Amino acid sequence: MDLMSNQASQHFNKGVQHLATSLQLDGSNDLFLFFYLKLLLASGSYTKARDSARKFVRANPKQPNGYRYLLQIYHRHFKDSPEWVQLAEKLLVIDPVCDEELALRPLVQHYESLSDSVGDNVDTPCALRIMRVLAARIDYDKGGPWIWKQLALCLRSVNANHDGADEDIWKDRRGWWFGWCFLQTNSAKVTLSEGSENVLYKLICAFYIFRESFPFLSLPKMYGITAQSTSTALLDKFGISKHAFLESKARQGNQAFAHTARYVTGTATQPTQEDVEDALSMFWGSLKDEICGEAPAHPGFVEERATLMSEETWSKTNADTTARQPPPSPIPIGQTFSRHIQPPMQQSDERPRKKRRTKGF
Repeated sequence: MDLMSNQASQHFNKGVQHLATSLQLDGSNDLFLFFYLKLLLASGSYTKARDSARKFVRANPKQPNGYRYLLQIYHRHFKDSPEWVQLAEKLLVIDPVCDEELALRPLVQHYESLSDSVGDNVDTPCALRIMRVLAARIDYDKGGPWIWKQLALCLRSVNANHDGADEDIWKDRRGWWFGWCFLQTNSAKVTLSEGSENVLYKLICAFYIFRESFPFLSLPKMYGITAQSTSTALLDKFGISKHAFLESKARQGNQAFAHTARYVTGTATQPTQEDVEDALSMFWGSLKDEICGEAPAHPGFVEERATLMSEETWSKTNADTTARQPPPSPIPIGQTFSRHIQPPMQQSDERPRKKRRTKGF
């Protein structure tokens, strides 16, 4: 047994030496680092493993695996060290969709611990830091129940204390987050039976993000949420009345679309025809059933749709543009196509002559 133990110890030491040499020869190979750290941790050399991972991260600042290995070492063996916070922030920049348990959740919990508030309330500076981290994650991943719940709680805290302090976070995201996060399609229908509270947290986030334009989006109706299925206790927790949450304003003309487009696209100037068309395409998710005849259309919707894209509306919104060219006239009935379609070119057996080279141009 002693002989076998000595041989195993020799092989182990040689393996550590070979991997250390390999890292010296190729300092960017994260595969060498992975096995090298495993051997060091197995032997209890935690400090040496941490220092080796630090060296790799400094030499390869854009390599996400180095941050992952180093964060795991900190979480397991150096929990009291604050250095992991900066590493987690850098990892989320390099890899926004990394494992939640590795960087995102510990970072959010760390920010919450810095808050002076008690309970679910978070003070504004900490809430804004959490919101920026969560929003950056949702930019690449639509987010799960925990992310939307945390975001809803932070939105409540910020809007209760300093209304509009988070405007810079949502100004550019309003234009595309609706289609990315909130637009509900028939192919991916989320029913309340799959978690009504999770759906409500997500729509509460939309209530705070879109603000004045939220009633025009008809999101509760899109998700099949009614007054009977809505949790009044949860809405009361956020200080939102059921009427304001379920309200769906009637769309009575292109001015309503233009008003909504200003908030959706984040433009502060007078909305243009492009803004109105963006709002129309955004509302398509809630109106497609009506257009296809699966649900009764809103009063005046057909007339509104025709008025919006009429020639008069186009001329008002594009007065400074050139007039559109009329479409080409159709081929008169009774005439052949020979006058309108050119015959194919005749094929020739002769090879094309090479052009003579000339000096200059």
